[in-house]
Amino acid sequence: MILRILTGFSGAVISTLTFHQTMWSLLFLAGLIGPPFPLTTNRFGIPLLVSICIWRGLWGAAYGAARSWHLKPAWLSGLLFGIFVGAWEWVSAFLRSGEWVMSQPKWLYLMQALLINGFWGVGLGVIVAVLSARTRWTREG
Repeated sequence: MILRILTGFSGAVISTLTFHQTMWSLLFLAGLIGPPFPLTTNRFGIPLLVSICIWRGLWGAAYGAARSWHLKPAWLSGLLFGIFVGAWEWVSAFLRSGEWVMSQPKWLYLMQALLINGFWGVGLGVIVAVLSARTRWTREG
């Protein structure tokens, strides 16, 4: 179980730095969002990208812990999980602020959250599947 959780955490961090930031870059190039690889800090002084990696890692740990319940193919279970995470973040942002997020229309922010997190989820599913297969080979060999 610990191995699954660690695999999910590491897969999520890798997916954040690759898939998540790639979709963010594409949306930035389309003029729909701010620049990728945010270097700003949150209220605790932690760089935003590090904070995103930590939170995505925790979501990935939950994904890794539930590994035996995943759908096949792996990218599909990751996509569904990423969409869930995006919707959760959208709702939790509303609950924290008491108003719909930022000055953008609600549907635009929701679409950004679902696209970025859905793409992150695809990466998470694929990376965790590859890392899990790799750890199985290592234990058997």
